[in-house]
Amino acid sequence: MSVRVAAEARQEQMKAVVRSAASGWLLLVAGARPADPDALLDPERTVARLSVSINAINVQAGGVATIGPLEARAERPGVVKWFRLTTPVWLPILDGDIGVSAGDLRLTRVDLLAGDLVQVESITLTAPVAA
Repeated sequence: MSVRVAAEARQEQMKAVVRSAASGWLLLVAGARPADPDALLDPERTVARLSVSINAINVQAGGVATIGPLEARAERPGVVKWFRLTTPVWLPILDGDIGVSAGDLRLTRVDLLAGDLVQVESITLTAPVAA
C-alpha cells in the first residue's frame, strides 16, 4: 500500500501540531527513548524544560514548521538523548532524538550540569508525505 498525503493536508497537519505545542514544553530527557510518545515519562529523567512561545513557532509551506529559538537552564545533571514536545498541560505530541552532530535536535553538547544554559536555535518538523 502506498498512501500519499496531499500538500494542503500536510500543511494542516503541521498547523495542528504547532497549535498544540503553543505555550507548551520542549523537554530534554536523559536515558533511553521510549517506543512511542504515549509512553509515560519519568520526571526524574527530564534534565531541562524549555517553554515554547507562540512567537517561536513558524509554519512554512509543504507541511514544515520550525520552533525556536528557545532557552532555559538545566534543572539537573544528565546526558540528554531525546526530547518530547508537549502541550501546555503536558500531553505528549512527539518525541525525537538529540545529538551533537546528528539527531532531530542538535545541541552543542549533550552532557549537561544543573544550571547550564541550554539554547535551542531551532527544530524543524516535517509532516510525513505517506500516511
